[in-house]
Amino acid sequence: TYKTGAVVQSDDYNPFGLKVGDLVFPSALNEIKLNLLKDNMTEFHFNTQYLMIADCGSDSGHLGGKLEYFTGDPEKGPVLVICDLGSGTEESNKQGKEPDDTAIGVFSITGSGTGYKLYCLDGVSKVMGWDEAAGYLYHFQEKYGGTCAIEEIGLGKSFEQNLLHKAKERGKILKHFAITKQEGGGEIKERIKILDQFTRTGRLIIRDPAHCFGEQRDFFKKFEHQFARWPKVAHDDILDTASMAAKRLFPQSQPEQVAK
Repeated sequence: TYKTGAVVQSDDYNPFGLKVGDLVFPSALNEIKLNLLKDNMTEFHFNTQYLMIADCGSDSGHLGGKLEYFTGDPEKGPVLVICDLGSGTEESNKQGKEPDDTAIGVFSITGSGTGYKLYCLDGVSKVMGWDEAAGYLYHFQEKYGGTCAIEEIGLGKSFEQNLLHKAKERGKILKHFAITKQEGGGEIKERIKILDQFTRTGRLIIRDPAHCFGEQRDFFKKFEHQFARWPKVAHDDILDTASMAAKRLFPQSQPEQVAK
């Protein structure tokens, strides 16, 4: 079963070949009825109110359960800032391809044993240059503490130069390490499946976009969007940052314990 919105978006699962902006079920709900519904529910629920059967294989790994939400500032444990660099920034792509978003998520855990919960405290996801990305890493570490983990890409050494330049500007070195391709855990969709073990038990908790503003609100709306439509989604970089955080913040035995 695959969740889809009432109005077709560019990266939706679209077996009927509808145009972007078209209503998925116009005979059941016209725009007037849809607007009445939208006024009486959260944006996330409105955008995922319909169910469809997707023609994907049994191993596609659609995430079960749901995201949970928090407001305010939860009690947090160790903090990890995960950065998934976009491969289409000006610095890394000179071939005129469509730029990718750079996703940076701030994660923490609370609890113990099988009661661990993974919180996404903050983040940003947009097309940005690497100097700007380095600035966000400093910002989040100064705000939340912890360590930054940067997923290695082909030009990872070039990004290290951006960090060194930023260190000279700020007078301090960013506490960070690289996640190599081998450490990343294989194909991205296989890595993301680890999140199912937390969403099915209400242990992946994000900030409610309704209580956020600006770039933070955009980040958590994208988080919802990618979760609701995965794996039939054009971008899943935010989910990938969450999977990398889960792998590194939780004890190695924790995912198997939670799954039982």
